[in-house]
Amino acid sequence: MSRLFPATVALALGWLCASFAAEPAFAERRVALVVGVSAYQHAPALPNPAKDAQAIAAKFRDAGFDVVSAQYDVGNLDFKRAIRQFEDAAADADIAVVFYAGHGIEIHGTNYLIPVDAKLASDRDAEDEAISLDRLISSVDGAKRLRLVILDACRDNPFARTMKQQRTAALRGVNPGLAAIDANGDTLIAYAAKAGSAAEDGDTEHSPFTTALLNHLFVPGLDIRLAFGRVRDDVIKRTGKRQEPYVYGSLGGGNIALVPTPEKPVASNDEPAAAAAEFAGERSDYSLVEKIGTKGAWEVFVAQHPSGFYADLARQQIKKLSGTGQAPGPVPADPTGTPKPTLAALEPSKPATSGGGSSSPEQRSWERIKDSSDAGDFRDFIKRYPSSPLANTAQTHLEAIERAIQERVEKAKAEREAKANAEARQQADREAARKHAEEERQKLAEAKRQADEVARQKAEQEAELKRAQQEAKMAEEKRQKAEHEAALKREEEDKQRQLAEATRNKAEHEAALKRAQEQAKAAEQADSSQLGFLADALVRDFPDQAMTRVAVAVRFPSAPALTEARVGALFDLSRRIAAIPHVRRVESVVDADPALRKSDYQR
Repeated sequence: MSRLFPATVALALGWLCASFAAEPAFAERRVALVVGVSAYQHAPALPNPAKDAQAIAAKFRDAGFDVVSAQYDVGNLDFKRAIRQFEDAAADADIAVVFYAGHGIEIHGTNYLIPVDAKLASDRDAEDEAISLDRLISSVDGAKRLRLVILDACRDNPFARTMKQQRTAALRGVNPGLAAIDANGDTLIAYAAKAGSAAEDGDTEHSPFTTALLNHLFVPGLDIRLAFGRVRDDVIKRTGKRQEPYVYGSLGGGNIALVPTPEKPVASNDEPAAAAAEFAGERSDYSLVEKIGTKGAWEVFVAQHPSGFYADLARQQIKKLSGTGQAPGPVPADPTGTPKPTLAALEPSKPATSGGGSSSPEQRSWERIKDSSDAGDFRDFIKRYPSSPLANTAQTHLEAIERAIQERVEKAKAEREAKANAEARQQADREAARKHAEEERQKLAEAKRQADEVARQKAEQEAELKRAQQEAKMAEEKRQKAEHEAALKREEEDKQRQLAEATRNKAEHEAALKRAQEQAKAAEQADSSQLGFLADALVRDFPDQAMTRVAVAVRFPSAPALTEARVGALFDLSRRIAAIPHVRRVESVVDADPALRKSDYQR
């Protein structure tokens, strides 16, 4: 389906035109959101997006990003929640990056990213079931230095056959791929393919675009714009020019790389190969900027590669474009202090050409190798055409390449020595810190041991005191118990003794009572017998009844045996008592000695 979109230009033409400082400045805080959707529920599954997202997330983690939020095969709600959470993380970040791999389509001029559970039965469903690209771009607005959105999403629309278009008044319908977009300052939006064109999944583990990102985007110290230039060239080469990535937006001053330049130098046995690889990358960047040809692009190159053969060439190009006789920035000098020759200022000799406008074999050979970064090509040319005017130029290129390699070897060696010295200092500092820490640890251990000993002694003293207190308490309780038991025993003995005493007293009382009773009975019997005898005597001696009564009352005032019948009998005897001539004498005797009995009385 045809579509309207602005004409595109070469990759970096719109975003490499800014000047930068010579040294890169890396962000202190970097965050990334990675989303990959493969297993669509209502559309054919995609083989690579989830794997692409996993590989990109691993790269972000390896690069030391502070936050890496990875989401795979997410639905609408989870996708929106992940964006919302990422907005908070990006609010105080210096660099914020979003990578999305999956389906992306344009509906009525709005770009949408498709979550795994989208149905999109109608074009009206997009606002509810899909995620607008503007929503994703706004999530990185809080970043300070770089806001980057990477979309490997320009694939064919899988819902084109089933989606109903109900907005008939709209000027634009449903189109494959993503539409061109405007980006604010310090924001880059990278498409896997130009607006309106489709991106390929490829036949390898990752898509061509993701493969190029993995190879170039995370090169330490490489400016993000040059990195995307390498990505573009890589994708074009891999797809046979069927797919061309495109980047929208622009950046301000300063060199910005996703991954800082590592401090660790290249190992000595790999120095030549590493230097050659770095030189080849520099040559690739030079070729890219050379195609653009603007002053801003050359300044970006010089900021990324401030020294070396191609840096001198770039400064010469800047001098030509600026119309001044001096290129920006000083030409670096050798460590010995000898100024480096400005190779880019040398004008190459004009090659000889044959008549008729046709080029010679020498010229054709030169055209093939003139942009090469391989020193062997120039050696072969000099060996093959030693007398050619271009041999001097080839020799100049050869010397520049060898000098660049040598400079890199010397630089790596110096960096390695500096790193070794720094590591030695750090090792010494660490050893001193370790010794100090060990001394502090020993002091703390000794202080702890002493404190533990004091605590142990105190605990022992407290335990001994507690044990003595418990023993004293137990002894007191035992003494009190013994005293209580003794008191109970004494009380029991007292009770037994009192009981025995009471029993004895009772027995004695009963015995005394019995004796008293017996004595009383005997006395009564005696008294009765005596009374009878006396009565008989009284009756015999005192016949008068009244006198008998008086005599009996005086003699026996409490005699219980004197009943009325007995008194009556005494009355009968009184008459006889009165006739006794010596009655008065008898009464006197009885009164004087009550113990007198019958015998006394008779006497």
